[in-house]
Amino acid sequence: MDDVPDVTEACQDQEISRWTSAIPWPYRPDHARDWIATHPDERAGGVVRGGRRHDGPPPRLDRIARRAPRAGDAEIGYWVAAWARSRGVATRAVGLMTRWAFSDFALVYLDLLTKLGNETSERVAIRAGYRYAGEVSGIPSALDPDRHFDAKRWTTTADGRPPLEWPPDYAGRG
Repeated sequence: MDDVPDVTEACQDQEISRWTSAIPWPYRPDHARDWIATHPDERAGGVVRGGRRHDGPPPRLDRIARRAPRAGDAEIGYWVAAWARSRGVATRAVGLMTRWAFSDFALVYLDLLTKLGNETSERVAIRAGYRYAGEVSGIPSALDPDRHFDAKRWTTTADGRPPLEWPPDYAGRG
């Protein structure tokens, strides 16, 4: 809970909320407290979050979430505080998290979703070794399941080969 002020400060940047489906706007300290409080439950359920502490607010928060329908499948997500952008932080974090996920969790696939129009995150996906796998429509928002968004799906595999299959239906996913 010591990170509540730093997370709250970083999330005052409306661009973070614009390009993610799980960060509300306006962002308040209670949002940070609620989010941080989910960490033990998410770890128990197969979600791993990590980030490195620096002077000032956190530059990034990363997430790897196991999910069906493919065995050995997980999704990586991230955001970067405004003060740390355009420094390669996201590309480096996604690359490190990808290597770590494959080496420590026996994963076969890792996916990354970018909301349509988020060209900066698309460049991160490409630089981190992910391949474009198509557009996905109607993904339920984590904040409001009645609202949906469209995204580009990027994927990579443990052996570096293109995936042979992928589930096009993200309906019901939060």
